[in-house]
Amino acid sequence: MIKQSLNKNLLFVLLLVFIQSCTKDVDFSQADAIEANPVNQVSFLFFEAEAGDFFVAGNQPVALSDFINIDAFNNTFVDESLVMAEFEFETINSINRSYEIQMDFFDEAGTVVHTFSFLTPPSVNNQPLVTNHIEPFAENNNLNALKQTRSITFTLRLLPGQALSPTAPGTITLRSQGKFYFNIKNQE
Repeated sequence: MIKQSLNKNLLFVLLLVFIQSCTKDVDFSQADAIEANPVNQVSFLFFEAEAGDFFVAGNQPVALSDFINIDAFNNTFVDESLVMAEFEFETINSINRSYEIQMDFFDEAGTVVHTFSFLTPPSVNNQPLVTNHIEPFAENNNLNALKQTRSITFTLRLLPGQALSPTAPGTITLRSQGKFYFNIKNQE
């Protein structure tokens, strides 16, 4: 009986030592300092046209244009957490003409808040020619303009050069993505 009581007491003391040695004081105030920095990538724009697509009723238009409405920037989370963005563009041109790609960002009132353009050179031998452009949006560098954006107009402008025919070889492709950098802090 004494041996059994001694075993129980020893077991209790050992259990007590193990429990106390395995625990630490937990500082719950650490949860107040949580910060996350996710980066989201989104496919933004894709366009492809053959040289013959630049003829409408036998005429060669100088520019093709389209627009998209964007509501993603119209919320408190993005306004408070977006710290930087980049739009990455890749053009592949196998047409023997230069093009200018222009992007216009409009706010809710229809006012241009940001614009940029870049060139893609001609492909003299009709081999694919790759051109890249990155448009950054950072604090004090048009980030607020991006946050105000409600629509974007894309214009592909054919620059002066050798005349194209409806059967001219080649294509032009434009691909882009947006990278959005967030800083999410725990707010009380």
